[in-house]
Amino acid sequence: MSVIQELGATLNGVSAGLPLSELRLAADRVQAATGLLGYVLHTSGRSIGLSQLAAATTHLEQAFATLARAQETLAEYQLAIGLGVAGATPAAPLPARPEEQDRPKPKVEPKQAPALDDWWETRVDVVTGLDDPVDKKQDEKPPPAAELLRRVATLVRREEPKPLRVQLWKAGPAIGLRLTALCAPLIQELSGELLGRKPGPADVPELRERLDKLTVKALPGLPPQLPDILLGRACHAEPTHGNHGVPEHPVDSATGSAVLVGALLATLRRPPESLSLPETEEK
Repeated sequence: MSVIQELGATLNGVSAGLPLSELRLAADRVQAATGLLGYVLHTSGRSIGLSQLAAATTHLEQAFATLARAQETLAEYQLAIGLGVAGATPAAPLPARPEEQDRPKPKVEPKQAPALDDWWETRVDVVTGLDDPVDKKQDEKPPPAAELLRRVATLVRREEPKPLRVQLWKAGPAIGLRLTALCAPLIQELSGELLGRKPGPADVPELRERLDKLTVKALPGLPPQLPDILLGRACHAEPTHGNHGVPEHPVDSATGSAVLVGALLATLRRPPESLSLPETEEK
């Protein structure tokens, strides 16, 4: 084997060993942690940690981009010295030297980012009462939370639980958990518009009765006490979750809040596009 061929095989090994999948997974996990922390801070009233997690996500994304560019540069260099052509498969690894024959061969994993744990998707299946397979491409990105909320509201109005479940399922925790904070002021605003006055604790049963048909249709598996909890916050009622003895699941709060907004809009006969929402969000 010539020196040039040996150099090419070495470059192939270096390129294949770049930890792109690990960086992609780390960035996804930090983004998911940001969503969870946002939910916790929303309920606790504190505001610490989010900026550090956002900075960590930025650093990981920059590192991923740098390594991806390094991989491209190695491929371009090999092409320039005549060791490959565009679109060609990587060169086969060098034959092992005699003294290396007995060494264990490292396992080369495919260049594919491992998926996050499916706790979000599993809980979405529970609250929607559906579990049909969802076709989600590996590189498919969910919409920003504001656009996701509009889509949810549209599907709640149309009473289409299957596509609603797909939208929530594909959103993932990093985007989906943002719905809780995004919807909280909207539930209060829309409840007041529906009642014609500022909502109070005594209005929770009336709101629940007027919205139940759409919320139950959209999320039949939602804990029955959760709409009372979410509407109670909008109406400044005393906290009720402790009385039920069941802590709120973050997915329940996120999906339930979005569906309540959709039910309120449908009852008011307002289109989702009429909502004034922050459109600039971290992707």
